Amino acid sequence: MLSYQIIDKTRNFRIDRKRGVILTQEPLDYEYVKEYTFKVRVTSGSSGATDEAKVIIYVNDVNDHPPKFSDFYIFLNIIDGRFNPIFQVPATDRDVTSKLRYSIISGNDHKFVKFNPSNGELRLKKSILNNNAERVIKFEVKDSDFFARAYGRISVSEVSSEMISKSMFIVLYNTTRDSFI
Repeated sequence: MLSYQIIDKTRNFRIDRKRGVILTQEPLDYEYVKEYTFKVRVTSGSSGATDEAKVIIYVNDVNDHPPKFSDFYIFLNIIDGRFNPIFQVPATDRDVTSKLRYSIISGNDHKFVKFNPSNGELRLKKSILNNNAERVIKFEVKDSDFFARAYGRISVSEVSSEMISKSMFIVLYNTTRDSFI
């Protein structure tokens, strides 16, 4: 007859004293703890002899968190006609095994944006320069189980070196853009 016990203090696990089966006491989350280590002692009921073993439990990641995605802004200043803007849609996922897929839901009617759905890379086309209005594009990002949506606002202005050399910057404290205007 053998008897098992966990030696180290752990609130996450317990052991069946007769069978030696280790059970979880609460849900495990890979994003918080990736592995647990503790010692188990086995004692012989007939002789009283003991032995110990180190137990390492590795936690696998599962898709239990939705992607994080918030509205974002792109302010693009074209200086002296140089144009090669590449941006990354700012979405993240705490689940390391999740593969994000990106899509445009609406707002790209004139195809100002070229978009890579596998990595969220955004390239603005030169045709956006001919349009002074702010562009608002609705994006979606998905992992296998969850999705999130956000708006990307794109504002473009064309600036020359001469304009920059004759410019000044004003820093305003304790005011908003709207109250200043």
